[in-house]
Amino acid sequence: MRKYYYFIVLLVIIMLVGCGKPGKVLKIYCGNTMRPAMEILAKSYEEKTGVKAEFSFGDSSEIFAQVMLSKKGDLFIVHEPYMEEFAKKGLIAEYKDVAFLQPVLVVAVKNTKKITGLADLAKKGMRLGWGEPEFALAGKLTEEYLKKNKKYDSLSKNLKVKTRSSSELANAIKLGSLDAAFIWNATAKQFNGTVEVVKLKDEILSARVSLGVLKSSTNSKTAQDFLVFSASDECKTAFTSCGYKVK
Repeated sequence: MRKYYYFIVLLVIIMLVGCGKPGKVLKIYCGNTMRPAMEILAKSYEEKTGVKAEFSFGDSSEIFAQVMLSKKGDLFIVHEPYMEEFAKKGLIAEYKDVAFLQPVLVVAVKNTKKITGLADLAKKGMRLGWGEPEFALAGKLTEEYLKKNKKYDSLSKNLKVKTRSSSELANAIKLGSLDAAFIWNATAKQFNGTVEVVKLKDEILSARVSLGVLKSSTNSKTAQDFLVFSASDECKTAFTSCGYKVK
């Protein structure tokens, strides 16, 4: 009888443990370019705290629209100028700049066209691509850079495509439909082994990447803790490993 009693007690304990409250989950809106780095950060944070991350991915403009419509979520990460847009709408509790994106010139691995700089891109028959400046900040920064260096007109003659995403351009190089393109440094890292970066004499301007806590957060203390974690040396290393610049 006593053995039976102990068995029942043990069974109840197991059931109580098994039916305990689920761990906290942070809802994070994440720009597509930032996905690899944020998944590394989220995994590390979960290992340290048990708090999981649930992501919604999209380009930075889509993230802004999602948050505006849902009015839900804990954190978001975007590149400029969207942090300013969030601030204007009064959606931010606090934020930190965590890394920098920068447009870079890439070519196919082995660089069979022998491209070493902007002058080579103006040669007859070159097939170029960069972002659509109306929708892609990388494209806007690229065009500003080319105009500043008086190369916009000559290179535009070889421009074959403008896209909304750097990944599309990297894929075009991979497939052989482009000879060179200007894409984010982080995207170049994602396509490592397919594309290689051609170092320019003068670098193109960088764009801030910011992580923010939303006022709508129902886990504000945990979200703030994740924000503090994002500024750690471990996280800086994660961003660097994914191709970003960090301070």
